[in-house]
Amino acid sequence: MAEEIGVPILVIARPRKSNAEVISNIDLKDSADVEADADIVILLHRKLKAEEGKDYTSQKGVFQERMMVLVSKCRYSPGGLVFLE
Repeated sequence: MAEEIGVPILVIARPRKSNAEVISNIDLKDSADVEADADIVILLHRKLKAEEGKDYTSQKGVFQERMMVLVSKCRYSPGGLVFLE
């Protein structure tokens, strides 16, 4: 329906807790539905800063300035990876 009326739809999903260093499509909640319905899936990832004597395992960690942008699925062109500073 969105394609018929020319309106983009944006879905924001929180990944499941995972021990993987970088998330992937399967880490998204309801990933099968997202994979089937989405034209483009873009994953954003930033690592926590590691400083001596500080514990950043809580939700209030300090993130590195560098962000990874991964286009993991794109129906119209190949995906890709880029780093933003």
